Amino acid sequence: NSKLYDSHTSKALKRQNHKCGHCGLKMLSDEKVHLHHVDGNHENWKIKNLLAIHESCHDYIHMSKSES
Repeated sequence: NSKLYDSHTSKALKRQNHKCGHCGLKMLSDEKVHLHHVDGNHENWKIKNLLAIHESCHDYIHMSKSES
């Protein structure tokens, strides 16, 4: 399934044991996986700054940041 994703996302998924870096639930094969930049810097592609997360979790993170 990781063939659908670029190497950054695949590595993040493997590192996270195929669990969402935000909610901790397992990624399902039919779900869209998003790559989240923890520090908000989209130029920072260091492995520690990248989290593979559910699309809905990514939306939630960015919605909650815009409100605060």
